Amino acid sequence: MVSIFKHFQVARHDRGLTRIIMLVCAMTLVTMGLGATAALYKNWEIRLNTSKLHLIQGSVLVNLLLENALTDAAKSLNYTKHEIEKELLKNQISSKQAYVILMQSLGSFTKYNRSDLLNLIFWTDAQGQLIARSGEYSEQAFNVADRFYFQDLLKHPNKRRTIGPMLISRTNDQWAFHMSVPIYDGNGQFAGVLVRQLMEKDIVKELEKFITPTDFSQIFTHYNGSAVSFIYPAPQKNGHIAAEVPDEWKAHLEQLKQTETTDSWISKPIESNSNVLVGFAKSPVYGLYTFSTLPIKELMVLFFWENIYIFTYVVIGLLFTLGIFYQIYKMSIDLTFAQDEALHDPLTKLNNRRALDEKLPLLLRDSMRSQQPVSVLFIDIDFFRLFNENHGHETGDLALIEVAQSLASCCRRPMDLICRWGGEEFVAVLPRSDQAAAEKMAIDMLQAVRRIRLSLPSG
Repeated sequence: MVSIFKHFQVARHDRGLTRIIMLVCAMTLVTMGLGATAALYKNWEIRLNTSKLHLIQGSVLVNLLLENALTDAAKSLNYTKHEIEKELLKNQISSKQAYVILMQSLGSFTKYNRSDLLNLIFWTDAQGQLIARSGEYSEQAFNVADRFYFQDLLKHPNKRRTIGPMLISRTNDQWAFHMSVPIYDGNGQFAGVLVRQLMEKDIVKELEKFITPTDFSQIFTHYNGSAVSFIYPAPQKNGHIAAEVPDEWKAHLEQLKQTETTDSWISKPIESNSNVLVGFAKSPVYGLYTFSTLPIKELMVLFFWENIYIFTYVVIGLLFTLGIFYQIYKMSIDLTFAQDEALHDPLTKLNNRRALDEKLPLLLRDSMRSQQPVSVLFIDIDFFRLFNENHGHETGDLALIEVAQSLASCCRRPMDLICRWGGEEFVAVLPRSDQAAAEKMAIDMLQAVRRIRLSLPSG
């Protein structure tokens, strides 16, 4: 019981010390955490605003490239249309004649207009059947009656031009989009369409001169808010391209003022549970709506690697702090046990004479302040030397331990002090106990010792 009592005292002291160390450790970690969190939050705001700006700039850049390409396409189409309709006023034009007209008008246009974004130009009849196309003369037949840029002009004969969605071109099996204008014969009847092809790869070649690929996940442009005319990066040839602006973005676009041409926001795209950062720009010239997107997850990955030094600092600081406090905690435990061993008898685990010398003056001063008596019992084991001679010192040690535990079991009050004075002698200090209480304690101790039954080793 004495051993249990002693370890209880050490454990109680240890718990208090542990709480202090944990509190200091927690305060240090919280301080580090708050500093790191403030820095990360500020950096996140900067990164988010920078990403929004990059997305808007990317959308504006795509609009500018498309506007330039479409402007050149419109000029070349109008010039060639004028030449074709001028000849149609005279008579019907054969395929060979149409080819010559296309090449001559194209040559005249490129002589004074330079553009790297213009490709094939071709002319179809009112049924969408190819009449002629630029490049080497060919009688290859193909029909574009199912294409949007043909159907739109067929259904709206008064429309000056139209822009088709991005699709796989039948002429070169690559992603392209087209601008077309209607052709009218000498009687003013719809006689087909003149089409200019713009290759997606040519736009991308110019685009990649100015953008950083990690700033975007996808850039795409809608013509008049419906058909996707350009997308970067382009999907696989059998990939799906959304036909319309996502519904959750339409409501946001409606809120934009007529004078606003750029904006950015965070949205949740179709068929996705994660948010995406959106940059938007519109072109008042051709009705282009360009969106640049970057998933928040990708942005967070970029943010992590950009701020890896802060995360490293937090982890190293955490490990360093925990290591220091662990060493402090370990040293305090060792010190606690060292103090405990210095004030306790190694055999009986009772307080030793040194502990009595330290604590007795304190108890006497407390008695003087409170005007309460202090009783001291000097206890000795009779015939202990003879017991040792008859049964051996090991058995004597067992007897001392049993006696010590019995005496300690009687001193149950928190301020009672039981010590081993030396050899077989013990001292009990009983604060706030008069002579009668001390006599009763002595009787209780005597009875407790008399109940001891030692199991002596055989032999």
